[in-house]
Amino acid sequence: MTGAAAPTRLTHIQTLRAVAVGAVLIFHFWPWVLPGGFLGVDAFFVISGFLITGGIVRQVERRQFAFGPFYLRRARRLLPAAALVALVSGFVAWLVQPVSLWLDTFSELLAATLYVQNWFLVYTGSDYFAGTPSLAQHYWSLSVEEQFYLAWPVVIVLVAWVGRRIGHTRRSIVVALALLTVASFVASVVVTPNDWQYSFFATHIRAWEFGVGALLALAPSSYQGRWRATAGWTGGLVLVVCLVIYQGSWPFPGWIGAIPVLATALCIWGGFGAGRRGLSRLALSRPVVWMGDISYSLYLWHWPVIVLAPSLLGGRPSPLTQLIMVVLCFVLAWVTKTQVEDRFREGGMVVVRGRDPWRRQSIIVTAALPLVVVVGCVVQLQAISTSSARASALERQALQEDLPCYGADALSDPSCAPPFGDELIPPLATAFAKFSRSPENTECMQVVTSSEVIRCSFGDPDADVTVALVGDSHGLAWLPAAQIAAENEGWRLVTYLRGACPVSAAVTKRYVPGEQELCDAWSQGVIDEVASDPDINLVMTAALNTITWVPADGQTPFETGVSGYAEAWTRWVEAGKQVVVMEETPLPRPGVLECLAEAPVNECGRPESEASQPGPSPLHAAAARLQAEGLPVHLMPVRELFCADGQCPAAIGNVVVYVDDDHVSRAYMRTLSEEVAECWTRVLSEDGESQA
Repeated sequence: MTGAAAPTRLTHIQTLRAVAVGAVLIFHFWPWVLPGGFLGVDAFFVISGFLITGGIVRQVERRQFAFGPFYLRRARRLLPAAALVALVSGFVAWLVQPVSLWLDTFSELLAATLYVQNWFLVYTGSDYFAGTPSLAQHYWSLSVEEQFYLAWPVVIVLVAWVGRRIGHTRRSIVVALALLTVASFVASVVVTPNDWQYSFFATHIRAWEFGVGALLALAPSSYQGRWRATAGWTGGLVLVVCLVIYQGSWPFPGWIGAIPVLATALCIWGGFGAGRRGLSRLALSRPVVWMGDISYSLYLWHWPVIVLAPSLLGGRPSPLTQLIMVVLCFVLAWVTKTQVEDRFREGGMVVVRGRDPWRRQSIIVTAALPLVVVVGCVVQLQAISTSSARASALERQALQEDLPCYGADALSDPSCAPPFGDELIPPLATAFAKFSRSPENTECMQVVTSSEVIRCSFGDPDADVTVALVGDSHGLAWLPAAQIAAENEGWRLVTYLRGACPVSAAVTKRYVPGEQELCDAWSQGVIDEVASDPDINLVMTAALNTITWVPADGQTPFETGVSGYAEAWTRWVEAGKQVVVMEETPLPRPGVLECLAEAPVNECGRPESEASQPGPSPLHAAAARLQAEGLPVHLMPVRELFCADGQCPAAIGNVVVYVDDDHVSRAYMRTLSEEVAECWTRVLSEDGESQA
């Protein structure tokens, strides 16, 4: 995604740049119009590999290549505009975004400025297609590209050094780059089906796309004529078809990534020597050339405009507003191209003699922009960290001293005064991260791309009683309460958890290829392992109510869900386990954290009549069916733990109840440990009495 203007003989490259950035723009504004528009990034990768490799190899062969000037040129072309956009968008976000988004916003801006955004997204388990849009998410591709620029010259220079000693410099470079490209592609094919979220962002798995462009740059270019033009137009047609038919739900890149990548390579190769019959004809259009020129800045600006628009406008933009936003993106890109990219590229990082003092000042200011962004993000993140540490200390104090009116204890007494005034625990900036990035989540929660059964153990390993907590992320939400309950009772707690996958004998409906089979395999594995473990006395299970099920023969999806739960629980009961089914927690108002950031706590609750999970509950129906059959399956009602006097508050006794639109905070769940322990004790005592 380089900001360099193409030489005259590479005018068809400008066409490709225009198509690539246009595809990304359409995909992000109107994904249903061009579902494969994300492939524009892959086209940029091929272009970058082609342009950068040819220049490096020519200089290496002439023994004129130097690392310092090379990296300095890349910095001149890419850093100023990227840092400017990060600085401006970060400042606007600080002004208009709710504080609940600040941790992710400033963490990603820092990672983006340091060009490690792709690895930050891997670390946070982000899903490019299904996750919540974040301000600097699009910098992932720039990070991959900069990491490529950092390593690629080193590889070429080292291989050339060896090649000179055996008398085959160019051949050695070609062979080495081909081997690296093939190795990267094989890694992409192998890893993508098992962990496509990782492979989507990982630099070494994306490297083959740059490698294809690199090998094209080193290929013989003497052939001219009609067939070359035909190849170019064929590549263009295939690329357009891919943009139209590819879906974000397909595991990517993998082997299917080869089609648009090779199509882009054909476009590049077919543009040389084809004359006016080739793709260069499109570059005769001044708008196309202009769009290719501003493609780098256009890519930088379009995403912050999309992400910040709802906060600035107070809601989703209308179709007319979206068109205005597109125009704004082009204006910002043109200004950035002419006033930042070009000026910095011409002047470099030193003061240039001339009559334009503003130009000299802009060079100095632009050179300092990355440092300003880094310092600003670090300061903001440090403030968030300090606030989080203070809240954690207050939470420990409340739990250790059993302070009255803290958390759920305050729900039963409206006159109860919270012990810490207006303090919110956890702070809104870290509320979701405390849930999604907790050690228990990262270590004990299986990801959606794996079927391996992970088991974590807490409490006394030699305890006489073992409780198993099984479920999806809603099961994970109950883990803090279960941990404290097990510790207080002197029992052992084991967990079987996986995102978006309830434990059931039925098959959940998934829309990403492969996920349905992985979820089913994991669920069946958990059912078998829990049933076969003689040490487990009680199973506590929770799941999202709105799961869609693959209907069994002669059943509706709902009936299949009920039968699936009933079959799994029956297996456990027959193995001598008690089963406790957690009622679904009430739903908060949409955007609950944003409300808490902008309005008083008492205005952010939700009427109890509106807080129910939508539709009938297969969990309730399955529990009722087995209870009617006399089986020891117990439904634990939880609504009274979240709602009182017809209202379900967003914060209770200093504690933030929800971290998003359906998950309960770990801090609030810790205040429910006594209720969980009482339920377990009652169920096990009833079991003992029945056996007696």
